[in-house]
Amino acid sequence: MPRFELKSAADLAVGDWAHIDGAWARVLGCVTDASGWTRISLDRFPLPETVVHRTVEMPWSRTQPAGSA
Repeated sequence: MPRFELKSAADLAVGDWAHIDGAWARVLGCVTDASGWTRISLDRFPLPETVVHRTVEMPWSRTQPAGSA
């Protein structure tokens, strides 16, 4: 996998691509609650959403990464 910048879960934005559980998925929504957990809604991913702590860092890209289709 090429090198990508890391971004904390709470900093993901709609339209970003995030590498989660071994696959790239487009972020459709991202909300962090008061206790620090971030719910990320995803497109084209086995699960429609995932919940991680806001401090979790993950590879991300503004554009669709090669091989993500």
